[in-house]
Amino acid sequence: VLAEAATGKPLFPGTSTMNQLDRMIEVAGKPSLGDIEAMRSPYAATMVEALPLAPPRPLSEILVDVPEREVEFLKRVLI
Repeated sequence: VLAEAATGKPLFPGTSTMNQLDRMIEVAGKPSLGDIEAMRSPYAATMVEALPLAPPRPLSEILVDVPEREVEFLKRVLI
């Protein structure tokens, strides 16, 4: 919500559930096996496992017009 308030647009817009999940994982990284198991959802686990493994994208590339101090705070909260 903070990032969206700072930019005036969704932080992880997506064209579908899978696309939005892919965008989130692109920044936050793929959840650990323990995180996936904690979801207690076979559907969620299947979705996460189906996504391609990609190198992380820095949050600063997405929030280009947001002051670095705010980006650093958001990194600590999100990642």
